[in-house]
Amino acid sequence: MKTVIAIDPGVNTGIVVARVEEEVEILHFDQFICATHVETVHRIKQVLDTYPDAVIVAEQFDLRPGNKFSADLTPVKVNAILDW
Repeated sequence: MKTVIAIDPGVNTGIVVARVEEEVEILHFDQFICATHVETVHRIKQVLDTYPDAVIVAEQFDLRPGNKFSADLTPVKVNAILDW
């Protein structure tokens, strides 16, 4: 049995905790918006602390050259803190 925490970081952050065996059982899910990336990480950390042996996966953010918009770098900040 393995517990997996999947994180889609950003201004609007999603998180899912699942137990993976032959079947997948969702243990927890949430979607939230915080005022800062620091608040986002604190909220994510509460979930990580609840499942200390879980495998963590997070969406990677790639800024592609030539984009015509101002990118929100919140996912980069959140992933950097989680890596640390």
